[in-house]
Amino acid sequence: MSIKKKTFLRKKDPSPHILILGDNHSVLKDIHPLYAQRVNLIYIDPPYNRGDNFKFYNDAKNHDEWLLSMNDTLCELKDFLQENGSIWISIDDSEMAYLKVCCDNVFGRKNFVSTIVWQKRNTRENRNIFSNNHEYILVYAKDIKSFKKKRNLLPATEELLRRYKNPDNDPRGAWQSVTLSVQAGHALNHNFIR
Repeated sequence: MSIKKKTFLRKKDPSPHILILGDNHSVLKDIHPLYAQRVNLIYIDPPYNRGDNFKFYNDAKNHDEWLLSMNDTLCELKDFLQENGSIWISIDDSEMAYLKVCCDNVFGRKNFVSTIVWQKRNTRENRNIFSNNHEYILVYAKDIKSFKKKRNLLPATEELLRRYKNPDNDPRGAWQSVTLSVQAGHALNHNFIR
């Protein structure tokens, strides 16, 4: 099995970053000893299983075969992640719900971070019953608590801070009023600026 490897260097970071081209099931086993529990972020764009047969891979597996292949790949990839690492997976409507359940089984439902809706086109598609202009990115953490601690939070802007006041000297800090139509959970710690 041959692996094509390209090394990239970032200007401020002298450590090498690599791009490896090859069949993932073979390559992952080969590089596992080098990268186990060392990767911070994984992004994959797996076959969507739409029924196409492309030049470099077959995207027309039966559903069960596709799902088993995805499960095997995700199990392999999970061990590459650091405790605070995350995996981001592109998918479309055809297998998204099944892939989510698969990811819940591999990473644990508690480690689900979010589904990002990606608008892939602005024009209407008239060939189908519905115009499908979106794809999805499923985001899972290896350990949600570790992931939340290291994420890169944006600082509060002046405009945001102007919305919060503390007219009654609440010891919890500045707060913002909410309407009565908002759901339960008012005056919880996450409603205050710290």
